[in-house]
Amino acid sequence: MRSRSSNPRVEVTFAPTVILVSVMRGFVSSFYAKVLGAGPSQMLAMATHELLENALKYSAEEGATIAIEVERGAELDHVIIRIKNRAEPAHIAPLREALDRMNEAPDAMSHYLNLMRETSKRPEGSGLGLARLRAEADMKLALEVEGNEVCIVAKCEVHKEKAA
Repeated sequence: MRSRSSNPRVEVTFAPTVILVSVMRGFVSSFYAKVLGAGPSQMLAMATHELLENALKYSAEEGATIAIEVERGAELDHVIIRIKNRAEPAHIAPLREALDRMNEAPDAMSHYLNLMRETSKRPEGSGLGLARLRAEADMKLALEVEGNEVCIVAKCEVHKEKAA
């Protein structure tokens, strides 16, 4: 039996549909609440939902894998979310450009607000969901690409809740 201090981790491979994205949000919300407490669970559930929706919209095949790990620390826990799927080659370059531009912006919230203005008339591919993660959830995002397999890695720090 593992000790309670081990790093909680969950990984699910599934065919993303609108219904399953909603089911997964409920599941990860419960996971975060049990592992990290109620405080950060809703923001992390929103962040995970954004990543799942991206997989639903841009997956070239009916399959995606989401892996969530919480690395325990003395005062901070680190949450790492990886969402991996196959993408059409035409979607990979714009995704890379959106992440590069977002990560180069000195102020995450200003970038998010500017992006909202710039993309308000664009029918798809705005990058708003990813920019929202960086601005509202204070997540660091990276892209890993191998062939046509893309993996978005989102990381954040969570302050441990004080016991009452």
